[in-house]
Amino acid sequence: MRLGSIWMAMILAGVIGCTDNTDTDTDTDTDTDTDTDTDTDTDTDTDTDTDTDTDTDTDTDTDDQVQDVQDDTMTVGTEVTVEDVVVTGLGSAGFWVEEAEGGEHSGIWVFVAPEPEWRETHPEVQRGATVNITGTKTEYNRDGEWILSLTQIDASAGTISVVGSAATPIPTTVVTMEDLQNPETAEAWEGVLVTVENAEVVNPQAGYGEWIVADGDGNEINIDDEIYNPFYDMWHSTFDTYTSITGIVHNTFDLYKLEPRDNADLQGYTSTLAKARDLSPGDITITEIMYNPEGGGDDYGCEWFEIYNNRSDDVDLIGLTVSNHNPDETSDQFLIKYPTIIPANSYGVIGKRFPGYWDATDSESSCYAYAQVFSPDGYFGGDINLGNDKEESLTLDVIDGTTETRIATAPSFNNPTAAGSSWQADQGSTDAKSIEDSSAWCGARTVIGTTGDLGTPGAENSKCMR
Repeated sequence: MRLGSIWMAMILAGVIGCTDNTDTDTDTDTDTDTDTDTDTDTDTDTDTDTDTDTDTDTDTDTDDQVQDVQDDTMTVGTEVTVEDVVVTGLGSAGFWVEEAEGGEHSGIWVFVAPEPEWRETHPEVQRGATVNITGTKTEYNRDGEWILSLTQIDASAGTISVVGSAATPIPTTVVTMEDLQNPETAEAWEGVLVTVENAEVVNPQAGYGEWIVADGDGNEINIDDEIYNPFYDMWHSTFDTYTSITGIVHNTFDLYKLEPRDNADLQGYTSTLAKARDLSPGDITITEIMYNPEGGGDDYGCEWFEIYNNRSDDVDLIGLTVSNHNPDETSDQFLIKYPTIIPANSYGVIGKRFPGYWDATDSESSCYAYAQVFSPDGYFGGDINLGNDKEESLTLDVIDGTTETRIATAPSFNNPTAAGSSWQADQGSTDAKSIEDSSAWCGARTVIGTTGDLGTPGAENSKCMR
């Protein structure tokens, strides 16, 4: 009952029953006056105040709040219903949702199925959609492998209904990397869309599609590629900076990571090095090719080629495509995805496969003998074979969609030297014009350490003897 109604009832009661309010007087006066004044003034105060003002909040809003699921208000295994939450991003096994107002504990991961095919059964679930979800609160820790579990709504046996679209974007909160690096403070932001500012790339390839940024105080956070991999847009290197990075805070493998959703989430990118897309033909040249190793490692796994940076500044070859062209006009290609920095006016070596094959501390590694003498500056994977028995040519290209720009070309070759000897441009030949003339090439004459192979990986070539 509201306060005004109480006062009115009291006033009315006073007016109606003022003659004998309780009147328990049985009036035994023997006055035969038949006035049986039993005082039927049944002042029962009929104001029973039923007050049908159903102040019971007939709003049958029975849905749960994400905040209740994320904190300790709700126990694991509880059936959950959240309504009108906004989809903020799509992952391989589910999606993230957030309460429209944002803030701490307002977002959560929704598990749907272990495979990306869930999107085929729920094509209507898209970023910006508002959805109703029924499921179960669970804590995922990879069967006990993780110390920090991921709070989630398991909707694999529940329901997901799209009911509209968000009128306005979810507001993002600026948080510090220090807060996200500390599990005790990061937990409040799990599943929430946030922004970090003034980020410097300290590790452009941390493995598994992740890269690491830091603030000015040394606090770091991993940037993950569950939703979006910025490599093809940014080709970032160490010391590159962003004014801000926006993403969803996600917890995997005991680390709180940031999940950018697209290129718009990465703002104010500044690079300190020239990248592949900044190169012009002739800026770098191919100066030596070891297509048939013998003493330095196995023929298949330890091939390498040398390049020369003709620029007056350092170059990162990240984003450059290595192309080996075959006689049938097909090409085997490899996109360099790892930082491959070649200093100004210097040589560099690109080795086959990956660093583990060139481990100078492991005598069982494929290219152990070579690794005692030099370490490649970058790698071209395992799908390109520099063949020994057919006419081939090697190029370095920038491929952007349907546009292809050839940056460097070596002359075609077909087993021009003996096994264990590289094929090299003449000493001092580093410019594109002289490099592309096959008459300027010859077999190397300098022994590579104790391998018995001949070549000058990462150094000036031998002089060709005519």
